[in-house]
Amino acid sequence: MRRITTCLAVAIGAGLVLGSAVPAKADAVTDFYKGKRLKFLIGFGTGGGYNLYSRHVARHMGRHIPGSPRFIAQNMPGAGSIRLTNYLYNKAPRDGTQMGMVSQAMPLSQLLKYKGFKADLSKFNWIGNASVSNGVTSAWHAKPFKTIDDVKKNEMVVPASGGRSTSTIIPRVLNAILGTKFKIIQGFNGAGQMNLAIERGEVDGRASNTMASWHATAPDWMEKKRLVHLVQFGLKSDPRITHVPLAHTLTTNKDDQAVLKILSSLPAIGRPIAAPPGVPADRVKALRAAFDATMKDKAYIAEAKKLKMELNPMGGAELTQVISKVMATPQSVVDKFKIAVKYGKTYKCKDVMKDLTRCRKAKKKKKKKKSS
Repeated sequence: MRRITTCLAVAIGAGLVLGSAVPAKADAVTDFYKGKRLKFLIGFGTGGGYNLYSRHVARHMGRHIPGSPRFIAQNMPGAGSIRLTNYLYNKAPRDGTQMGMVSQAMPLSQLLKYKGFKADLSKFNWIGNASVSNGVTSAWHAKPFKTIDDVKKNEMVVPASGGRSTSTIIPRVLNAILGTKFKIIQGFNGAGQMNLAIERGEVDGRASNTMASWHATAPDWMEKKRLVHLVQFGLKSDPRITHVPLAHTLTTNKDDQAVLKILSSLPAIGRPIAAPPGVPADRVKALRAAFDATMKDKAYIAEAKKLKMELNPMGGAELTQVISKVMATPQSVVDKFKIAVKYGKTYKCKDVMKDLTRCRKAKKKKKKKKSS
């Protein structure tokens, strides 16, 4: 009897030790994050959808992380978010204190082996996607472009940031495959400056933006129908613009369709949030859980509605699968995409625009003159 009692006591004692292991692990994450200030980095400037969604997530996500740390949102624009991607991969601390929202086009930078791209997306810890939304190429309502065929007949001027951003890549690919006549003006300081140029009549529209971003950053334009959407990018049509053709349906050539489907896959990546490689697994799990909880947070949803933001999020595990699928694009298709991306001529903002304050390079020159 004593032997049975002793064994039972040992078993109960072991159970208590094992039972306390889970809270201890959870406490380790809580203890790490408690009282900390985390950085939420944004790969673009102010005035656009990436900035809006990043700051919205950063305002709410901290309270769902064990220890309730606070986020500081900080813009780190450059090369269509390649600068931020490189930073997260090579320089950011690998402890779960920094993360950032990068461009949905980052898989293209790796597939095309851009010289300045120094990261491996397969090694990032993807936390989640704040919004899945189809991309669109749109013209200002007062311009003579009502369908994509109109851009095949007349030159349409569109603004772009850098040569490796979707604002340059998309119109170049469309010019190469569909025979459109987009005139690309590179060097704009973000979406806000691009939209201002549209409103002033200095450009004809934008070749690259998402429906979610348009509704969030220019709701009055959408309500008053000041934009004419010419083509959309996605594997399925946005139910609000079913009359607008999907890019990959505009050609019957299978090779060209495969190239356009790369662009059509990017909207599923949406507004992706990445943490650096090497972050401890328990902290990655906590960050993903916090992101998922934020997406269901009543205060987060209420603020999004007030800001007229579309909420169609995706969890970190699913986002990882989507990115992996894009990265598995056959090399033969990638090679054809490379040819299309290099097609045609682009123009520098400082050589075309009357108001040079919207040009990134011109702005830098002005700063240098003031400091000298």
